[in-house]
Amino acid sequence: MFIYALFGFSTATLAVLGWRGERAVGFAPPLGLALTLILGALIVLLRVWVLGPYVFWVVALLAGLVHVDTVVTFVRLRGLSLLQPTSGAHVRYGRQVDRPRVDAPSPDARQRRALIRGESLLVGVGVVLVVSSALAIRPLTPGWAGLLGAISPAWYVGLLLVTGAVFVGQRLGGLFTGLPVVVLQLMLTLTPAIAYVDPRYSWTAKHVGVTSYVLLHGTVNPSIDIYQAWPGLFSGVAWLCKTAGLSSPISVAHWWPPVIDLATLLVVYQLARAVLRSPARAWMAATVFVVGYTIADADYFSPQSTGFLLTIATFAVVFAHRDEEPGLPPAGWMLILTMSIADAITHQLSPYMTTIGLVVLVVFGRAKTRWAPVVSLAPAAAWALIYFSYVKQHVSLSAFLNIFGNALTPGIAGGGPSPGSLANLVRLFEGGSALLIGVLALVSIARHRDQLTACLALCAASGAGLLVANSYGNEADFRVVLFALPWLAILAGRLSLTPHSKSAVLWPVVTVALLGLYLVADMGLDFVNVMRPGDVAAISKFELSAPVGSYLVIIGAPPSPPTGVSGRYNLVNELVTSNVVGSNLAHPLDARASYRQFMSGLTGLIRSVPSPVIGDNPRFYVLADQQSAAYLAAYNYASLAQYWRFADQFARSPSWRVVSRTSSAELFELRSRATP
Repeated sequence: MFIYALFGFSTATLAVLGWRGERAVGFAPPLGLALTLILGALIVLLRVWVLGPYVFWVVALLAGLVHVDTVVTFVRLRGLSLLQPTSGAHVRYGRQVDRPRVDAPSPDARQRRALIRGESLLVGVGVVLVVSSALAIRPLTPGWAGLLGAISPAWYVGLLLVTGAVFVGQRLGGLFTGLPVVVLQLMLTLTPAIAYVDPRYSWTAKHVGVTSYVLLHGTVNPSIDIYQAWPGLFSGVAWLCKTAGLSSPISVAHWWPPVIDLATLLVVYQLARAVLRSPARAWMAATVFVVGYTIADADYFSPQSTGFLLTIATFAVVFAHRDEEPGLPPAGWMLILTMSIADAITHQLSPYMTTIGLVVLVVFGRAKTRWAPVVSLAPAAAWALIYFSYVKQHVSLSAFLNIFGNALTPGIAGGGPSPGSLANLVRLFEGGSALLIGVLALVSIARHRDQLTACLALCAASGAGLLVANSYGNEADFRVVLFALPWLAILAGRLSLTPHSKSAVLWPVVTVALLGLYLVADMGLDFVNVMRPGDVAAISKFELSAPVGSYLVIIGAPPSPPTGVSGRYNLVNELVTSNVVGSNLAHPLDARASYRQFMSGLTGLIRSVPSPVIGDNPRFYVLADQQSAAYLAAYNYASLAQYWRFADQFARSPSWRVVSRTSSAELFELRSRATP
């Protein structure tokens, strides 16, 4: 049902507007997602939640009627073509096209069949090895080496086979060129989805919680947080969950990366094909994008991944060469208007990054319409004005023109001990991936010194405008690289692909190198980042059963703990502390002394909550969980042994009682006589 909402609604709309075939397939996902977000937001904001399922089935019925009509028309025209004598010509969709008759197979034809068989074998065996290896380790609780150390060597062989098929496909053209790229992307994102039970990243929990809130209440409350003021993604997914009868969107979040990455890949290809005018080069650019898409883990269930997809799709619709006729067809206008509105109500940043890139295209005369930046900016500006109170909180005049300060990453800006070797290695590989793609782009710029190259380079650099205005939570540089990646991949795709050039060796080597960098950068910190089902169950237990205004102190400080996972997240207080070994890390205290220090500071810690939820009878809880232990160990706050010795003090203390014990977490409640 979710897939039909993503593809069915939009393909029917595009068919009515005259778009079919490859373009319809490529642009269907962003349009389908945009329609879902807008319809879901309207249902929520107009407070007609009870009508949500009926709206879905009415829209699905209308789309189904269009699909039936399309199939009937195709069959009828196909039947007419079979009845007509063609004499060396064939009819396709009612249009006669000359095609030479082939009396005997030529050597080229035999070679092509051999290449097709070779590609099919590489892809087939690769898929079997990858999927079977992922299934063999499910459900996976990651150790220090994460998925990369737990999975069979056959998985790596399977990825290399599919990567090899990419270059076989470069010699075939058509569907055979793109199929291995699509399969490679799916294998990289399906593997974690199969191996892990829950969504991969702990920071997904907050978005699951906001969606659960909408699903529970059928409305949003912008006074709670900024997420509910930009409710597009949350209301759209909650609407589908209600229609499907799902009590929680966590399964949607679990399978989100493979789906959103496939949709993003298709629009990157559409943009690359519009720019490069070569399907083979476009698929090579898409390959670079697939194995370089490691920036800030941007493909998890989030407004960011949604906005990124809509941004690239907008570029792909608007881009035009100077020798093309100006003007957008009706389907093009439908796409950019719908996606701009959906983006405006979903993500605070993406519409402005889109607008800057569109301005560059307009200045260089590479846009089908000069109104594209206005269409992109107007809905976002209007929505920002409605919720200007939040905008004021997150925009500081002191950050304006503070480019160096805005470029600081969380790792540079944050305090605490130095990260361990694992965290540093992953950061090195993540930077190496971006650096290698940047080098390829620079080589392309040096070889193609024309106006198109300048336009692509400025589009890639346009996101740096963010650094002038805001640090975006100390993640501005990640966002700049993220929005530059499609353009850098397209610049790299302009490099020569002829069989007898040096690129015949260069491209496979570079692609395998990028693949290796991707694996470590994307999966190397799974020990720290992956949500454990037991941790989620314990936090859900607290959120769903604790009295209003209760406090949960999580022992550990991951980048974003899996808190706020339920629709009741706004009724409790959740905070973290890393004080496992005492305040002096150079001379760590023993577990009992650390526990006494924690208890003496518990009242002050609770009072430090900026805007606490106040309840009549709050209770106090502490959570010790596996993911928090992994984070403290990887970032040199405390060893795993120190963490669990400290956690054991709560189990031994008469002041606390165990209210939940899962496979990876323990939830303790403070007894009433010991209430701080």
